[in-house]
Amino acid sequence: MRRWLKEQCIEEIIDFGDLPVFQGATTYPCIIRIVRRPPQSSFEVTQVKTLEFKDLCDYVKENRYNVNQLTLDDSGWSLADEGHRRCWTS
Repeated sequence: MRRWLKEQCIEEIIDFGDLPVFQGATTYPCIIRIVRRPPQSSFEVTQVKTLEFKDLCDYVKENRYNVNQLTLDDSGWSLADEGHRRCWTS
């Protein structure tokens, strides 16, 4: 799936990590927004740290940052913010 995603134009990833988005289930949900055109060099990422926000759009606007799509590895993605890393290895 990572290999296929790297060939798409990723516009945004909103990563909820291990927050309890769904009661009674351990999940690692994220929202991935892609469009049909060639990949660009970077895309926006938001790592959601809490579920206590009024509006997801506002939260994303305040907490997003860019990730270089060209550096993503097939074996695991690092959606790194300056000095902070969260690796996708599953």
